[in-house]
This record gives sequence, C-alpha cells and structure tokens, in this order.
Amino acid sequence: ETVQYPVTGVLNAPGLEVAEARDINPLDVDYLPYLDSLETELNVIGQDWKYFDLTNFVWVIDLTRAYFIKLPDEHLWQVFFLDFEGSGTGVTLLGKTDLGSLSSIDDPESNFSSAGLFPNPAQGQFTVSFSLKNRQERLPLTLLDQLGRIVWRTEIVGQSGLNVLQVPIGNLPTGLYRLVLGQGRDRWASPVVVE
Repeated sequence: ETVQYPVTGVLNAPGLEVAEARDINPLDVDYLPYLDSLETELNVIGQDWKYFDLTNFVWVIDLTRAYFIKLPDEHLWQVFFLDFEGSGTGVTLLGKTDLGSLSSIDDPESNFSSAGLFPNPAQGQFTVSFSLKNRQERLPLTLLDQLGRIVWRTEIVGQSGLNVLQVPIGNLPTGLYRLVLGQGRDRWASPVVVE
C-alpha cells in the first residue's frame, strides 16, 4: 500500500502558463488538445507527479504525465519527470522538448493576437495555430514557393479565440516555402522548411 507523503514540489514562475496532460505517453503526446487549458496558477505542476512508496522505501514517478509550459514570449516547452532523489537533495531528473514559438502579433489593430507554425522543418504536414480577436469568415491561407508562386491556397473560417489547423504538404519538393495567413495589412507570415 502507498501513503501520500509530504514532499517538495514544483511551482512555475509568474508569467508562465502551464497545462497538465495525464494518462498519456510523454514521448508522443500531442500538445494541441492542451493549449486551451493553459493556466497561470503557480502550482499546476505541484507535487503529485510523484509519491513515496513506504513498502519499498522509494520514490515513484508518474511516467504517464507531462506538462506544457508557455513562456511570456509565446515559446512552448514540454516537460515530464523521470526521477526524484527525495526532499533531502531535491535533485530531479526531467525530460524537456522545445516545441517552438507561438509568435505574438504586435500590431494592436490586427485581428490576430498570436500565431505559430510547427514542426518546422516539416514532413508530411505541419500545424498552424493562431488566435483571433474576432471571428473572420473568409480567412485566406496560402503557401508560396521561393519565387512567390502560389503552391497551395484555401479559405477557412477563423473562430474568435484559438484556432488550430493541420496542413498536409503531400508531395511538395524539399525546400523553403512561405505560409501566409490573412491578407493585406492584417496578415501573418512564416517561413516553412519542407524536408
């Protein structure tokens, strides 16, 4: 039998947003379903990712849990715990993955508040996530080659708040492309490397 044991935990710094994913494989969990559950509370990670097994006198780590951490600069990380030596030393072993940037839009008149594209470089498909201040009925999404030619184009309905799209790249030749979301002054663009 295991008993909860008062132990040290992890608090996130002010300004960070954290989401917890439970009952998953940290090596292949997709962060997209957790983006809308990011919280600013300091104890989202807390101490319950581990417990002390009094029978075997060892710390047991919950290996089916991961955390997604968004920095104030819109950079996203995944963290998961692998080992804990105990409250005597506080030494903790963790895995971390840099998931890239969800870039923010600085123009106060733009309908976009943030946008990001990942993975980059991409194989097979990439993901575009963006936040809109207001719903937008006909939002163009265009992929251009290095010469500025349209390789792929579609229009989507952008919802107010977070939007996440999977963009298939099919049989595109390896190279550098440019993704443009929106049009005119109110647009966001990012380079995309196709492998």
